[in-house]
Amino acid sequence: MKKISIILSIALIIMVGCKKEKPFDFTDTTDNVEIYMPQSVSQPSSPVSLFKPILSTDPLISEIPFGAYFGGYENATSDISISFIINPDALIALNKAENAAGRPEYTLLPSSLYTIPSLTSVIKSGMKSSDVLKLIVNNKDIASGSKYALPITLKSASGGFRVSTKLNTTVYVFDVPDPWTKFAGNYTVTGRFTHPTPASSRDLNLILSIQYIGNQTYYSPVADLGSSNYYADLKVNIDNTVSITARGAMPNVDQTIGPNTFDPVTKTFTLNFSYTPPGGLPRIVSQKMIKQ
Repeated sequence: MKKISIILSIALIIMVGCKKEKPFDFTDTTDNVEIYMPQSVSQPSSPVSLFKPILSTDPLISEIPFGAYFGGYENATSDISISFIINPDALIALNKAENAAGRPEYTLLPSSLYTIPSLTSVIKSGMKSSDVLKLIVNNKDIASGSKYALPITLKSASGGFRVSTKLNTTVYVFDVPDPWTKFAGNYTVTGRFTHPTPASSRDLNLILSIQYIGNQTYYSPVADLGSSNYYADLKVNIDNTVSITARGAMPNVDQTIGPNTFDPVTKTFTLNFSYTPPGGLPRIVSQKMIKQ
């Protein structure tokens, strides 16, 4: 009997305690609601939120939507005015990470390449999302090989609502690949190096690695003389002829022998040129370089 009384007493205490508990308050207030930018997503691999839009190819003008969101349990009960800014400072952390990874930095997207009709919007009463804003990009004018970024930050919200400090900035990146990078790499080289001293003339049969340095230009060892710091820039012109510029210890280049061309279909350089050391006679390089 005593045992039953104890159980009943415990049950009574639990019931009384439950009656005193207040239900969870789901009321949205300026203390528990943040306004944030839904395009801003945390990314472990980047110090900032990156968003890479898919650019339109027809037409060559892309419209990229952005806006703000009411982070409450219910919809907004009154109009909330929202403002955004272009925030170049957001590139600082991003470019530090790019430098640390050995990658080129992002450059702020030039104002000539985009328009934003408005940087202000409203989350209307009864809604969670703001009216949509648009970033309009003239991607037809973005050159291949460009690495642009445009950071947009949610700056303020009216009505005393806080702006999220973690989800308030999106960095739109426009990383346009340079199609000429695909021709860098290892090449099988065959041909002939002709020296004024016949005993120093020789056939060429080796593998060379060439680097792409931009502007349709490649950095390459000359024949089998890379160990002597003989290098050249090979610039592919619009008609697929190749202009050769001496680099490193290479004294000069004479291209009059010719031809010097590049075939992008077969990925083949055909090079015929000479160089003349100070006080010496010309050395002639005739070689074909085919990408492996």
